Amino acid sequence: MTIARSIVTGLVPAIFPAFLHLAQPATASADPLECKQVPVDAKWAVHVDMDAARDTKLWAAINGKLSDNDEFQNGIHQIEQLTNAQFPRDLHDVTLYGRSSDQQAGVVIVHAHVDRHQIETFLKMNQGYASKTVGDYEILTWDDKGKSMHGAFHDDSTIIIANSEELVRDGLEVMDGKSECIKDDSPLAAGTKPKLLASIATADFGSLQKEGPAQSPMLGQVKNGWISVSESDGNAVVKADIVSDTPESATQLGQSIDGVKAMLGLAGNVKSGKNGQPSPPQVLAPFVKTLTWKKDDDSLMIEWPINVDKAKDAIAVLSKKNVPAQ
Repeated sequence: MTIARSIVTGLVPAIFPAFLHLAQPATASADPLECKQVPVDAKWAVHVDMDAARDTKLWAAINGKLSDNDEFQNGIHQIEQLTNAQFPRDLHDVTLYGRSSDQQAGVVIVHAHVDRHQIETFLKMNQGYASKTVGDYEILTWDDKGKSMHGAFHDDSTIIIANSEELVRDGLEVMDGKSECIKDDSPLAAGTKPKLLASIATADFGSLQKEGPAQSPMLGQVKNGWISVSESDGNAVVKADIVSDTPESATQLGQSIDGVKAMLGLAGNVKSGKNGQPSPPQVLAPFVKTLTWKKDDDSLMIEWPINVDKAKDAIAVLSKKNVPAQ
């Protein structure tokens, strides 16, 4: 498993559980999503700030869950061997972006304290290794289980990886200011701020929805939006701002949220757990009660505080493991 697959396999699963379902501090501090790293025509972006996350209760809960994931642990072990870095101490932040929903179009930028010479030496031993000078950079190519991957060091601690040489070259030009990047008022940057643990945003959800295998009429009314995760007083705080085509569609989205909350609340009153254990609705219903929304014209703003300690029970139920008796 090479660095690209290890990063995707090892790190991405740590991002999305924070939306869906201890190490010593680093010497440097990561920033929110850097606009200068993302091209102006990008349609989605994900940013994870490990410097902000590593000492939180939320990360401790996620890391505890991932400690049982052999694929994740193997990926991290191989990253550490390859880079001479320790996870999560030496990882500062990760940014992913793309111009479409095609997985082949995604670009990964990793900011970490690594041994650049060791990585380059390791890649030179790869059967598909090649190096091409492009301006001030060396774009490296290697084989990843029959598939060519490409990457370059923008500096000793910043690595850009993609499925094509063109995407790497374009990414370097954006980072160097030679190609236009997104601005602070871009939908991709609207929800970013210091101390966010993670954020995900889309600037053109309609076109991404059309590219997918199935289209939801309601989601098809979404123009753009963002979701962020932070932590405050032991709570993980999920916030979102979803912009719809019309004020009416924003209201419909909010009403759909209320419908889901109501259904979970009703299901939670039915004691249907197996072996005396609470059922998933019984565990999840208290969490969705804290989710609130308000509408401002065509924008739907959501806030959802989640008690991290209690969330462990919900994760255990969804994972089909035992939870403490209620």
